[in-house]
Amino acid sequence: MITKEQEKEYVKIGGAECPICGHEDLDGDSSFNIGSGMVFQNIRCCSCGEEWTDEYTLTGITETEVTITKDELRYWDSGDEDFDRYTVVWPDGSFLGMSRYPFHPQGFGQHGESAEYEPDCTEKNDGLHSYLGKMIEFKYLPVDCKTLVLRDLGDN
Repeated sequence: MITKEQEKEYVKIGGAECPICGHEDLDGDSSFNIGSGMVFQNIRCCSCGEEWTDEYTLTGITETEVTITKDELRYWDSGDEDFDRYTVVWPDGSFLGMSRYPFHPQGFGQHGESAEYEPDCTEKNDGLHSYLGKMIEFKYLPVDCKTLVLRDLGDN
């Protein structure tokens, strides 16, 4: 049985040694139990065989910043006849469909969750066509479309 003093010392050293025998060869379950701002992990000392549960408390969060550049996106032009002529596809498959003037009251600029495009066409810019149209470079988007893309990326 682990005493309060052993528990206190175990926590003080960051759980680096068995609270019973002081051995450093500890094995923890690869799964964690989560609940009410706490996480629990079963631990076993490989030396003496003692078992206990570590308790972790949520103390804060760190926001993970994901940075995507305009060069990682794929751009499509379906031609003059479509209202949502331009499509921009993000690496995760989400997309932005736009008319030539997405900020105009009669313009169009809408985000979507998943784009079903032909993956082999997204890997190169050789003029291949899909139902999204012809792949183009960022520089060939209309000015308003470029502005919307850059705003979405946080670059403007």
